[in-house]
Amino acid sequence: MPDPPKAAEALQADFAKVGLKANIVTMEWVTYLEETKKGKQGVFMLGWSGVNGGPDYFLYNLLGKHSIPGGNRTFYVNEELSELLVQAQAVTDQEKRAEMYRKAQEIIFNDAPMIPLVHSTPVLAASVRVKNYVPHPSTSEALTYVYIE
Repeated sequence: MPDPPKAAEALQADFAKVGLKANIVTMEWVTYLEETKKGKQGVFMLGWSGVNGGPDYFLYNLLGKHSIPGGNRTFYVNEELSELLVQAQAVTDQEKRAEMYRKAQEIIFNDAPMIPLVHSTPVLAASVRVKNYVPHPSTSEALTYVYIE
């Protein structure tokens, strides 16, 4: 998220339009992560980057009941969804698995446990002098073998 304070102010203004008062509270990053993991907030903003592109990495970690405490910082519990996500993990038939994740997304859509705000595009710079750098969609590239020639 390029500008979290600006996003928080925009959300605050949107909440006010529907009669909700929101106070913007900032804190050190480590404290913020600890507090949100404990569920000490009514609303929060966090990002998530996938490392494998699979739906399970997002849905189970962010919305499965088994991810409380942890990635599921909304403390959202839907028994049908959680059971479906666990079952989908064991399915190897990709078409059947895709159908299960479509059903999971329908449940999530109807319950609306979170509001996705943005999907940022990673910024990459390049130079012919940089060698062995391989970008990864997660933006968590290993730089062990990268060097400048």
